[in-house]
Amino acid sequence: MSEKEHIEKQDRPYTRASLAADFTSVGVEKGDVLLVHTAFGKVGFVAGSQQALVQALFDAVGLDGTIVMTSQTGLSDPADWMNPPVPKDWVDEIRNTLPAYDPATTPCRGQGLVPEYFRTLPGGIRSDHPEISFTANGPHAADLMANHTLKADFSDTSPLGKLVKAGAKVLLIGVDYEPCTAMHLAEYRAQAAPIKRCGAPMMVDGKRQWVWYQGMDGDNDDFAACGTAFETAHPEFVRTGNIGSAKSRLVAMKPLVKFATKWFPENREVLA
Repeated sequence: MSEKEHIEKQDRPYTRASLAADFTSVGVEKGDVLLVHTAFGKVGFVAGSQQALVQALFDAVGLDGTIVMTSQTGLSDPADWMNPPVPKDWVDEIRNTLPAYDPATTPCRGQGLVPEYFRTLPGGIRSDHPEISFTANGPHAADLMANHTLKADFSDTSPLGKLVKAGAKVLLIGVDYEPCTAMHLAEYRAQAAPIKRCGAPMMVDGKRQWVWYQGMDGDNDDFAACGTAFETAHPEFVRTGNIGSAKSRLVAMKPLVKFATKWFPENREVLA
């Protein structure tokens, strides 16, 4: 929906204060650790745009709370690119010239307005994985983002595993479970996704290099179905409501991952 259409539908603009109240009404509490996914275009007309929404998130969790968002980069093997694919005779040149991953400056790709704005905020800490990084801001940020190595990937030693241990909640603003990265941890635990050769440009001993590594080839095609099954089985772990105009849900991360870890082997082919 366009900004003009939102204005025509809304009785008033959404503001930092009104969005903070919406977050509280959906169950966000002071001191929460939140993993946030957002379809900002569904929120409606916000006075202050994504800046106001992020400020409202900080208001809702307070000084003791920590917010985490995906900051994935698209730095991957161009031979595997599909959106769009590139000609085969371009692949080597792209591999040789892609700028190396820099947590401070590499932009997000395909994550939307809110994560890219959030990534740039003072005090933010971004994890070191060149393709599937996360960014956190708050008192637990450094611990959550530490040691996100190539080997950690989506494993229990990744930010996802640390978020579960921290009792995090997943806030889905205007989206269902399809983009919910928490469920990649369940894929890892259930060995429900293949391992593939991945590559990315990185700085190694002060020099740009193309680095090959083994990573999980996650598949979110059935995340929405798994999420629906989870809500049916465990409604006590889900709160729903509107953030602005966006239908949203707040989900306890640990029970969701536990459920999905069992659901994937029962509902998709599990790879040994």
